[in-house]
Amino acid sequence: MREQGGYTEAIGRDRGPPRQGKILLLYFFSIMKIHVNKILSSVPAALCFSVGCTRVFTRDYSIATQVVCAIVFFAIAVAIAWLHQRANGTATLEKNRFLDRVALVFGAFFAIGIVAGHAVYVDNTLHEMIVTPLAIIRSIVAVFGITVFSANATALAWAFVERRADERPAGSSRHVSARTVFAIAWAVIFASWIPTLLAFWPGVFSYDMPAQAAWALSGIYSSHHPPIHTWIVGLCLNAEGFLGLRGITIYELLQTVILSASLAVLIGFLHERRAPRWLLVASVAFFACPLTSVMAICPTKDNFFAAFFIVLLIQLCRFVSRQSQSAHVPTLVSISVLALACCLFRNNFVYALAVVAALALAAFPGRRTVVVALAIPVAMAFVISGPVYRAMGIHEGSMRELLPLPINQISRVLANERDTLSDDDIANINVYFDADAAAEKYNPRFADPTKDLFTAEKVSLADFIRLWANIGMRHPNGYLYAALSLNLPYWYLGAPPVDCYAQRDYLEVDNFPDPNAAYYVELSSKLPAYHDFLYGLATFETLEAIPLARVLFSLATPLWILLFCMCSLIARNPRKWNRTFIYLLSLAFLLTFFLGPVSNMRYLIPLYLAMPLYLYAFAFPERLFLDESAPKDGTSTLLGGVPGQAADACTSS
Repeated sequence: MREQGGYTEAIGRDRGPPRQGKILLLYFFSIMKIHVNKILSSVPAALCFSVGCTRVFTRDYSIATQVVCAIVFFAIAVAIAWLHQRANGTATLEKNRFLDRVALVFGAFFAIGIVAGHAVYVDNTLHEMIVTPLAIIRSIVAVFGITVFSANATALAWAFVERRADERPAGSSRHVSARTVFAIAWAVIFASWIPTLLAFWPGVFSYDMPAQAAWALSGIYSSHHPPIHTWIVGLCLNAEGFLGLRGITIYELLQTVILSASLAVLIGFLHERRAPRWLLVASVAFFACPLTSVMAICPTKDNFFAAFFIVLLIQLCRFVSRQSQSAHVPTLVSISVLALACCLFRNNFVYALAVVAALALAAFPGRRTVVVALAIPVAMAFVISGPVYRAMGIHEGSMRELLPLPINQISRVLANERDTLSDDDIANINVYFDADAAAEKYNPRFADPTKDLFTAEKVSLADFIRLWANIGMRHPNGYLYAALSLNLPYWYLGAPPVDCYAQRDYLEVDNFPDPNAAYYVELSSKLPAYHDFLYGLATFETLEAIPLARVLFSLATPLWILLFCMCSLIARNPRKWNRTFIYLLSLAFLLTFFLGPVSNMRYLIPLYLAMPLYLYAFAFPERLFLDESAPKDGTSTLLGGVPGQAADACTSS
């Protein structure tokens, strides 16, 4: 496929900074300092960082820009190294060494992600990193420099948070119940979303809603989309005219009520666990902000999933916090019920849950009940999606929904290396889809055009996998590049939120345009000016003008925040690594999308809405994981938490 211009043209081709020989000497001089603390404080490493960042992040290759950027990056690296060296004197040496090592590992992964992601984004290969010996040297310098800086900054942040967590007092009780906080938060969040609904009145009719509406109104259901969500859509659309409202409006109200209630439960839980008042206010403000409100009214199964997913994370925190070996039955039951609901609203969640259930054996060796609590919904989800759906007359989803990545990998080989395939290979591919059409429609970051060509539903899946593996053994580079390119925005922070290849808006709020469809919605905004502002947010045009917005709202941000927080808890207290369980579940869920057909912001809505919980677990793990084993006097809690624990305490710090 012909590369689409824009960013590739702006980057240029292999016009790296000058004086590569001196940079090479600096690299070898720095790498010889193998002790972590020495590497983290070395000036040559800071020089490597400045050169690497200038190469990766700067699009203007004029000498003046190169020099200015190199000086700025060098100053940042030296400042971070100095601050980190100062921080090392405040804790035990052994603890600092382990924390530095974990930070160095995280920094290395981050650096590889940045440098490799930049190369893949330029031409959907790694050629920019390896095309010449000079390019290899430049890539090594960039990886090394960014690793050093990232490790410095990461270790400094972890040490700072650890000290602040130790220094801050727990705070005194304010005698405000979690239920009161929940009610206030729910009212504020839901009320803040009403203007957005009025701006898009009578509601947003996009994403999969047109297809689901047609199925629901015809009474024909398919497991391609979760039947429970299609049933909810049908219930709302069939209530058309109730209280004078359109069916889509009823759906939007139901979705926002449920989602805002879930977010209010999270605010109440953070209040129970002594979250600082500023964090509670900031969390409510985040949930009430215009961008979040647009996410909330997008008519997708992801919002219903998010409501159950967030409460599931809360209940997992409750379970992890219990130090006694005895099981708290209500918590375990709620975990099973919520996990099953998540599986029913997102088919891919069952695979993430199965992986995490296996990890629970190691995370909770003396408490196998949680393994059962997680395994039961996995088994039930497979039973429901199989025999139960068939008994209900629900059509089975297409096999191709499981194969977007393998199909796209074969399509890449057809598009770029067809002459290396034999006639038998082409004939075998044609059994499953048209090889010529796949080569023509191949898109490195959007697999739907090639996936939709797959028509061999009755052919053995095992035979297709064998064909895929056989071609892959002979074209490993093509398969690797296809895998790295397909969902690049999920892992490369430098990728723009709206990708030219993916052909997807940041948030899709344009109504389905066909007035002859089974259900038709025409925009009739009650707040036109506010609609225009929100539309700019949904397309990301408004956010482009805000510094750092591209990073903060990148599709890759959830991945790196999850890894950063998870590594932090391990580095600061490796013996309590099971506290990373909420991150493990979230990460496993996120990784399932790497096998999907396209990178889409709506898939990440549950992870974005859970950010306050992730960040609080990172900053104050001792408060979040308060032991609930022994009841104490105090006010009520939410969702079966044991009363007490000064659970209503809220600090003003």
